[in-house]
Amino acid sequence: MTDNELLTIAAGLAHQAGAPAPSALTPLKGGRNNRVFRTHHADGPRVMKVYHRDPLDARNRLNHEWAFLVYAARKGVVAVPRPLARDDLAGAALYSFAPGARIGAESIGAHLGKAIAFVLEVNARPRRFEGLSEASEACFSLGEHLTSVDRRIARLNGIDADAPLRAEVEALVSKQLQPIWSRVRARAAASSDIESRIPSRAVILSPSDFGFHNALIDGDRVTFIDFEYAGLDDPAKLVCDTFAQPDVPAPVGAFEPFATELIQGLGLDDKDLERCFRLRDVYQAKWACIMLNEFLPMDARRRAAAGHTRTPEGCARQIARVVAKLKAIETLLET
Repeated sequence: MTDNELLTIAAGLAHQAGAPAPSALTPLKGGRNNRVFRTHHADGPRVMKVYHRDPLDARNRLNHEWAFLVYAARKGVVAVPRPLARDDLAGAALYSFAPGARIGAESIGAHLGKAIAFVLEVNARPRRFEGLSEASEACFSLGEHLTSVDRRIARLNGIDADAPLRAEVEALVSKQLQPIWSRVRARAAASSDIESRIPSRAVILSPSDFGFHNALIDGDRVTFIDFEYAGLDDPAKLVCDTFAQPDVPAPVGAFEPFATELIQGLGLDDKDLERCFRLRDVYQAKWACIMLNEFLPMDARRRAAAGHTRTPEGCARQIARVVAKLKAIETLLET
């Protein structure tokens, strides 16, 4: 889309929301999957998000994010942007502007309680989830969690032929990632109940892809953003994502108290807490796969659409990060 086309879409969204027409758009950094803009209006800024669409990817990112934020607004949750207007034809939506900066890893410990409070507030009773869809890659049994990683491992057999350092990535997948995943999978599957579905009472509305990589801090206020994969899911997945995502990882030592407080706050029991621990290494391995997404054709197109250029230097850094992640998983396997 041209700048004029984007401004026209923003003007239509603003009109729908009863806001003044935007005078300009400023691209915001950080989004890897979509194009995000600060829209400038006479009465203050807002945010327009233009969602990536690919014929090979059936996920409707706009629907997932919009549904989550509408539900959160009905619950009176204030730690998220407000949904203002949407344009399904353009695949775009307008949200309230959330001030703040990205959170540094060194300050996460002080804000873990706010992350728990946010999830509990979204899932406060009464929980009326009718009409809400499942989260992206939602899992409702241990077997489904394992299968979701199996699929990601299989996808890595199709590294983009044009990707920088292709041979190095293929060697990393075959010689390190796959053997480590085999060990992780075997340990997690050492049970006769891996196909048992979690009870309906344990299903929550999850922000998905949750963690402090999707948060902004402004003084004492933390605002959580980016819910394009949100939906109904297993809370154990949310816990594990919070500690497995690599950009702003939560401190390893906080895993047990975080999981315990969240599971108890949701009114769940020891089986649900145990599932968090059984899946911890599984999601570390899953995130190692996610970190290699930019070496896959479809994901590379999504990154490019969001304005991210794949370079040999950037790819080398990403490979180094995956190697570090795999070493961390091996350390966990020894415990």
